[in-house]
Amino acid sequence: MQAAKTARWLSASSSRFQAVAFRESACTSAPKTWEQRKLGDFFKESDEKNASLEFGVERTISVASMRWNPAGNGAAKESLSGYKILRLGDLAFEGNRTKGNPYGKLVINDIGPGIMSSRFRTMSAISSPCIGFWKYYLTVDGVFRKIYINSTKRGTLMTELVVDELLSNSVKVPPSSEQACIGALFSKLDSLITLHQRELIDAHSGKMSLTEVARTHLV
Repeated sequence: MQAAKTARWLSASSSRFQAVAFRESACTSAPKTWEQRKLGDFFKESDEKNASLEFGVERTISVASMRWNPAGNGAAKESLSGYKILRLGDLAFEGNRTKGNPYGKLVINDIGPGIMSSRFRTMSAISSPCIGFWKYYLTVDGVFRKIYINSTKRGTLMTELVVDELLSNSVKVPPSSEQACIGALFSKLDSLITLHQRELIDAHSGKMSLTEVARTHLV
């Protein structure tokens, strides 16, 4: 949640995301040109099931927040074999429509291998992705909104993802070394905001928003 809010404030567009990242980045060399790459170069559709009960209910993942839900979703133990496995670095699509995500959203697994309901569409990483980079980049509205519009369809209860269409779309991606720098930067920003947020909110009688907190530390 904190990560997504921080990234959304900083990354209303891909250019802002790049500018902020490199302004404070720990990268020692000059930034390279971001290359246009298909999402299918990094991820592929996956339907791996928990057939052998590799994971128990305590490894249930809450996709929307990408956190553990050790109590599970109320499913019977025998039904866990039908759950999907989401491994570290894999993507899941959360189709619930919210104010901030009217077309749903992609989230990357940064907590570890686990299981989730089979209703979610999932994509496995083709190689080892820079999780720290993709965690924030996937929230860049200026990059992914149009992709979501073209790659989803409105279902009865939630948005449905057309995976082939999604993976055929291209985005600008920096070299791996710069992905690592950018991911580390945004992680550090999250830590700083979390560290000082309570103090700042208390100082303003609890009326300071996260955006204002972010501006205080980043402008």
